[in-house]
Amino acid sequence: MSIDMVREGKLDLAREYIDEALKLVKRFRLEKPLYLRRWVCSNCLLPLVPGLTARVRLEPHGKDTRVVITCLICGYIHRLQVRRGCCGTKTNQNGIA
Repeated sequence: MSIDMVREGKLDLAREYIDEALKLVKRFRLEKPLYLRRWVCSNCLLPLVPGLTARVRLEPHGKDTRVVITCLICGYIHRLQVRRGCCGTKTNQNGIA
């Protein structure tokens, strides 16, 4: 619902929807769902839609890869660690993808 509001350009309404969802999570003492942790900016409370409100990049980080999501509204940077071997990448017996 809030993603549709972002696509229509109604950022204030999208922020209100996210704020209401977070209030419900706090009120009922629930764990924050994964989509609220990863795809909502914790600084400005807008949904992170790639191309509209977010820039998504992959960075090598040692043996692993990092997903760097930058909010285009406030500039906040989210970094997610992606382990090698998950997400469909297969390694041979030498450990090379």
